[in-house]
Amino acid sequence: MTQKRALLLQAMLLHGSVKKAADVCNINLHTAYKYANEPEFKKEYQAKLREAIDEALSYLKTRILAASEKAYSLMNNRKCSHRTQLEAARLLLEYATKAIETTEILQRLEALEAKTLEKS
Repeated sequence: MTQKRALLLQAMLLHGSVKKAADVCNINLHTAYKYANEPEFKKEYQAKLREAIDEALSYLKTRILAASEKAYSLMNNRKCSHRTQLEAARLLLEYATKAIETTEILQRLEALEAKTLEKS
């Protein structure tokens, strides 16, 4: 990958669009779109994007416990307003429900995949 393409790729990851990336990199918009539509560029962009998303998720996963503890602390803090306590309780219930639903969906998906593999 050329230096211009690599620069454009990094700018696209940072700015989220070909147009903004082209502006930042001082690359002609037509050229930027040409690069962005090349199969090798697309493949590299998707790999780098996936890597960035994975890093962000890893970072967030390490903060889930602290966030949950903070919400729990607010929910039980008598010095907080009732509104704050209720909002903290709602937040905990909402995210717990989402986590349970997601876990159940993933378990069902894994079971379906296993059945599909057994049949083939």
